[in-house]
Amino acid sequence: MTRAMLISVGSTSEAIVYTLKQTRPSCVIFFLSPETKERVPAIIRALDFELKGFDQIITPSAELLWECYKTLLDQLPQKLQTWRIEPRDLVVDYTGGTKTMSAALVLATIDLGCSYSYVGGVERDKGGVGVVLDGKERMWYVDNPWDEMAVFERKKANLLFNAARYAAAKMVLDDICSKVSPQQRPFYETWSRIVHAYDLWDRFKHKEAHHLLGRGLRDLRLMASSSDSLQRKVGQLDQNFSFLSQLTEGKDKGLLVYDLVANAMRRADLENKYDDAVARLYRAIEKAAQDRLRAAYQIEPSSASPQAIPATLRAEYLARYSDDKGRLRIPLYACYRLLAEQGDGLGARFLDRYEHDLKALLGERNDSILAHGDKSVREERYRELLRVVMDFIPLEEEKIPRFPDLEL
Repeated sequence: MTRAMLISVGSTSEAIVYTLKQTRPSCVIFFLSPETKERVPAIIRALDFELKGFDQIITPSAELLWECYKTLLDQLPQKLQTWRIEPRDLVVDYTGGTKTMSAALVLATIDLGCSYSYVGGVERDKGGVGVVLDGKERMWYVDNPWDEMAVFERKKANLLFNAARYAAAKMVLDDICSKVSPQQRPFYETWSRIVHAYDLWDRFKHKEAHHLLGRGLRDLRLMASSSDSLQRKVGQLDQNFSFLSQLTEGKDKGLLVYDLVANAMRRADLENKYDDAVARLYRAIEKAAQDRLRAAYQIEPSSASPQAIPATLRAEYLARYSDDKGRLRIPLYACYRLLAEQGDGLGARFLDRYEHDLKALLGERNDSILAHGDKSVREERYRELLRVVMDFIPLEEEKIPRFPDLEL
């Protein structure tokens, strides 16, 4: 039995009675004009089953599209809430009423994700172009049109994702999920989960992203067996999942530097946000030094013991960087000086590049409105800093994680 129907009523009621007998809904909302509102009692008496409830929406004019459409927009949401009707349980029949009422009915419900029906016929009067003859009706049932309309929303999700607007892309996919038929919903739920994973990853929530991407990949593999394009996409996602797996295991601390650089590239290349990009590159430079101090020399830069500092630097570092507990909080440049003093190649490369170009580039970061100044970073300065970072750390281009293009 159909859960509920929204049905327009015109000057004749035979097609409406036929529709209701065929679908046998438990609840009906009649869409009426002042001229047809008196027909409801007769329609109900003609049924061979008992409705559990019915309601009505009356448009002030059956001929004005705006009046019909606005009446439905104003009243239908409350009616659905009152009768506890989910849009997916609603069948909209636009057979009766004026053409204006039928058009308004479709326009007002097309975004809800409901199904539609229409009564045509195998015989009509007036030489086959008039009204359907009694007893010659034929019901046309249209499954949820959103199953086809979703193609346009998919394109919107693609554009948003590929412009690094991951949360917005997820919202579009969630909206599609709420409107398409149950058999199509798993496909969009899976992609919504995958897109959410990339949104989390883009915000450095690596563990949550790893969990969701893993779930999405498992579901996508089940769907990909009969689709070459999906199989290719699974391969791309697998590479990203492998990177996240290694990153979240925490064994290779250097992967966070790669992730910061990848994030900077998305900010610059997809969003033209060069201040954001340079802030991430600065953190990558800082983290590379901190990781080397921890791994190679067991020095914690945020709370170093004075005894861990070489005697040649100890007095200076105590004077400049000690906190009230006697621990040292060592900033970026001092980290690299400390590495160089230990004979470390990373520190030596940094100091070698510092006066040549790094000092000016880092100074531009410090003048950025996202750091300590009120200027915006220019694209060319971002690209210079990216090149220097790739060169002196150094980083391997092929190890930088790339988010896939969404092509639903």
